[in-house]
Amino acid sequence: APKPSEYESIEIPIYIVPHVTMGTVCLESVVELPKILCKEEQEAYRRIHSLTYLDSVTTIHNG
Repeated sequence: APKPSEYESIEIPIYIVPHVTMGTVCLESVVELPKILCKEEQEAYRRIHSLTYLDSVTTIHNG
């Protein structure tokens, strides 16, 4: 028999409130996001190319 889930899913409303200026924390987050995404892509690329059991076509497709 399937085991019942230990967690319950709930929905949390998110409200977007317009503001005239952008706070420092938000601005820093917006600036850092592309750097974080680029780093994740580079790590994924290195991880795929370090796998020796993949054929060339799969490596090129995933890299």
